[in-house]
Amino acid sequence: MVHRIAARAEQKVTKELINAFKRVTGKENILFHIAEASLAVPDEQVRAVVFSAVSGGE
Repeated sequence: MVHRIAARAEQKVTKELINAFKRVTGKENILFHIAEASLAVPDEQVRAVVFSAVSGGE
């Protein structure tokens, strides 16, 4: 019984996270800009490269 409760809770949390991710508008473009910036300057700090590539910043 405890296992079933834990499994349901885990499924609910996973489903909520997936739905929250789906709601982000323009996420493909954001991810593309992050990847492009990371590849362009691989030796710089993540904070300096990635956050500057995204329009919202941190």
